[in-house]
Amino acid sequence: MSLTSILTNLSHEEIFSVGRWAFGAGALAYSTKFLFKDEDSYDYGDVFTLNIGGRPVTMVGLSCVDDLVKTKDNVLSFNEAADDFFQIKAIFGSELSDDYLHSRLARASMSKSLNEFAERSIHVIEAALDERLGDLEVGEEKSIDDIMEFMQRPACNDVDFLDTVENFIGECIKAILFGRVFPKWTIPSVINSATSIPKHLEVARKTLFPIIAERRQMAAELGDAFNDFIQWAIDDEKNGEPLSSELIVQGLMALVFVSVATTAINLTHMLYDVAGRQQHISELLSEQEAVLAQHDGKLTKQALDKMKMLDSFFRESLRVNLDSAHTFRKTLEPWTLSNGMVVPKGHTVYFLSDTAHLNANVVGEAPESFNPWRTLNTNKPSTLELTTSHLGLAGRFIASMEIEIAMSVLLRKFEFRTISGTRPANRPVLGTNLTPAEPIIFKRRV
Repeated sequence: MSLTSILTNLSHEEIFSVGRWAFGAGALAYSTKFLFKDEDSYDYGDVFTLNIGGRPVTMVGLSCVDDLVKTKDNVLSFNEAADDFFQIKAIFGSELSDDYLHSRLARASMSKSLNEFAERSIHVIEAALDERLGDLEVGEEKSIDDIMEFMQRPACNDVDFLDTVENFIGECIKAILFGRVFPKWTIPSVINSATSIPKHLEVARKTLFPIIAERRQMAAELGDAFNDFIQWAIDDEKNGEPLSSELIVQGLMALVFVSVATTAINLTHMLYDVAGRQQHISELLSEQEAVLAQHDGKLTKQALDKMKMLDSFFRESLRVNLDSAHTFRKTLEPWTLSNGMVVPKGHTVYFLSDTAHLNANVVGEAPESFNPWRTLNTNKPSTLELTTSHLGLAGRFIASMEIEIAMSVLLRKFEFRTISGTRPANRPVLGTNLTPAEPIIFKRRV
């Protein structure tokens, strides 16, 4: 059987495993760094370079994390690194890769509308959880075997488009793996022949083109009546011209892929951390009741911001479940670190998160232990930007907010526990922490 045949017949779980394997390859290199070195590699303690599969990689530890934080994007580019990792150009073409529309518009527009987006997210998440667990009567139990799939499934009224989105995410993760095992120049043809990405993009066009056309007409007649990605893209322009409908569809699908996968992984870890530590649920529930009592019993962005125990629990979940190496960038020019090391142009740069997250001088005593209240009185929300104390979900305000909304809803509406009664271990594969495989049992409270 050919390599392509093997990769195209992966199960749902295997797809996520190999996708995160690709991301965790750098972490494996950290533990076996000398095996990957060649004559051009060099080592400055916790900063060193490697050659992995013909790709130059620099790993940066705690000693030079400030260099990573403070260097501008025109030297260390997230977009360029993400383009290589997520295969944006191979999947969508050079126009989206050059513009990075999905990232640019999300950063510029979502941050200005957090309250409105939170209200919308609360409604959608509550409806989605009711749909997936709505068959439970009060006191009735239900076991969910594949928590990752359960958390990943987006909420959508169009069943055909929903299926397309779900399958598109899995196929894009296959494309990431293809990018690690095939020469770069072959990837577009491999994706076209060995994945169903072209088919899913065509379904997306048929679904979204009429919506985009209707929105353009409404905007011309009535002005902006919506506040979402499609409207932001319609209002945007390139070289003085409106963006094409094709580019808008590509940007939306790219945003769905990147955001849904990331949110589902971290939400699944958080759910296991709460379900496997029943001793903390009463404290979390007490906070929920006390905060919501101040907001007429309604979950709002303002109420969510006051749930400090929930936020501290989430931060600790991120800390202990984060992959050993992450936060990638790509050097667009030679980059000189404070220790004198010069990283050549074209290197992918990873931060070795364990050098901070398992360091008592950074996170406090007993860093190897799970302490849900570790950051309770530190006034550092889980969405803080890249710092030495926390590099998980850096700057991703929306993902963090959605995860905490989902946990707030789940805590109040359901009891949930692991079968073992403890927090099952992650499945470490090549430096990445895959979510556990143990089912979680849900029982409706109200």
